Amino acid sequence: MPTGTFLGGVPSGTSTGAAITITVVDAIVRALEHNLGVLAAEQAMGRAQGARWRALADLLPNVNGRVSETRQEINLAAFGFASSPGTPFEGIPSIVGPFNVFDARVYLSQSILDFGALNGARAEAHNLEAARLTYRSARDFVIHVAGNLYIQALAASARVDAARAQQQTAQALFNQALDLKQSGVIAGIDVLRAEVQLNAQTQRATSAVNEFEKSKLQLARVMGLPLGQPFALDANLPELPANDVSLDAAVELAYRTRPDYLAASNGCAAPRPSGSRWSAARCRRCTSTPTTARLA
Repeated sequence: MPTGTFLGGVPSGTSTGAAITITVVDAIVRALEHNLGVLAAEQAMGRAQGARWRALADLLPNVNGRVSETRQEINLAAFGFASSPGTPFEGIPSIVGPFNVFDARVYLSQSILDFGALNGARAEAHNLEAARLTYRSARDFVIHVAGNLYIQALAASARVDAARAQQQTAQALFNQALDLKQSGVIAGIDVLRAEVQLNAQTQRATSAVNEFEKSKLQLARVMGLPLGQPFALDANLPELPANDVSLDAAVELAYRTRPDYLAASNGCAAPRPSGSRWSAARCRRCTSTPTTARLA
């Protein structure tokens, strides 16, 4: 699934107009509910479930039924039973009926051994498990994306505070230079130098504010916030437990629990037709070390 899919969300609700405070946990919960990547993975899992039911249907017996009712009249003369004088059927009416014919039938067919259907059912079972693991992997990746964007927005907010502090310092130095110039202590070139520094710091502060707003906009897209909904970030992050796992243990744990790796393994384990283009070269990823995707 393309990484760009996880950078969008489905907006839900309407804008309240009042700013709301969103913590990092709120951002992750909202992203898991409205992110496009998770919704696409969930739909793919539903399609895999439907494909598995279709494959299982080929293993079940086929039962068909038919019910009919007709009203008929039979001309005996058309079958050679004439009722003319001198014939054995003299005196018998040539037209029989009308009478009703009711017909009800049930047909049952079952393949004794169908290797194609068996392999198809096994393949779809592996594909369904791969889709479920892909869905889990998408949720894990959304947690990574939402948390990463939240931290980036907090970092951008800190850069805004630093830029504004530098702007205020430059403003104080410019005011001091004006006072010293009026007192005849410094020359006019020093005032001009302070003014240039103030303009540069003002531009940096404006650029930092723009980057911060862009980071918030990207985070709002991932969370699926309503369009135009103002919100504020909470800088108090939850404490995380210390990581005391060694590198080898982490790699082994990743091979056993990473959903993306397990999904690739199930995809390779699914039976393929003899003429399929699915080759062993496409399954080399199952033996490679799992890696974590990075946002561009």
